[in-house]
Amino acid sequence: MQTDDVKRDDRINSWFWIYRYYKRTGNEPLALHWKKRWQIAAGDIFDFPLLIAELAMQILFIRKFRVGVKSVLGDHQFKRIKRKMGIY
Repeated sequence: MQTDDVKRDDRINSWFWIYRYYKRTGNEPLALHWKKRWQIAAGDIFDFPLLIAELAMQILFIRKFRVGVKSVLGDHQFKRIKRKMGIY
C-alpha cells in the first residue's frame, strides 16, 4: 500500500505527462486543462515560508561569497574578472 504522499506525487507526474502529450499533439485546450491541474497540485505541496527563507539564505550566501572572493583577490583583480565575465 502506497502512502498518500507517493500517490499524490504519482498523480502530479501523470498529469504532467498527460499535459505534455496533448501539447505535443496540438490539442491546446486539453493541454492547458492538464497543465493547470498539475501546477495547482504541485503548488499545494510547497511550504512557501520555508522556500522564502531558503531563497534569503542563498542570496546572503552569494553576497558573502562575493565579499570573500573580493577580499582574497583584491579589488583590482575582482573588477577585472567581473569585466571579463560581463558582470558590471
